[in-house]
Amino acid sequence: MLEGEIQTVLRKGWVGLNVFRCLFFSKSKLKLLVIIVFAISAIAVFYWQPANRLFLQGACLYSDGKWASNGDYCIHRQCARDKSCKPSYRNIAICESLQTGIAQNELYFHLGMPVLKSGDTYYFAGGGAAQSLKAVIENGVVIELDCGA
Repeated sequence: MLEGEIQTVLRKGWVGLNVFRCLFFSKSKLKLLVIIVFAISAIAVFYWQPANRLFLQGACLYSDGKWASNGDYCIHRQCARDKSCKPSYRNIAICESLQTGIAQNELYFHLGMPVLKSGDTYYFAGGGAAQSLKAVIENGVVIELDCGA
């Protein structure tokens, strides 16, 4: 008799396991579970700051903008038109890479808005250094550029 009861319990246990599998691991529920896990992972990656910065920086550079690492924001080329271009801590190095003959708006995009203007001479923040940068602009074109080097 004891052996028959064990067989019955084992049989019922096996049936219970099958019912559990059917309830919780059907194909539609498994798909739903995968979607939920993926959604939670995507939200976590989006709000995780290093990943968020990486995606935003990539989008900024892709749209022909410039990433300002000192404030974690994108500077777009239309900033000269909006008068919202901001300087970089690397303004001296950036200035040294520029050449005369570029457009005034291009200069603003790279160096930020001028801090002072005197006639055709414009002065820009030097970035981390105390010195200022100087550009002479005539008719919207840079004809002289002094990077303070």
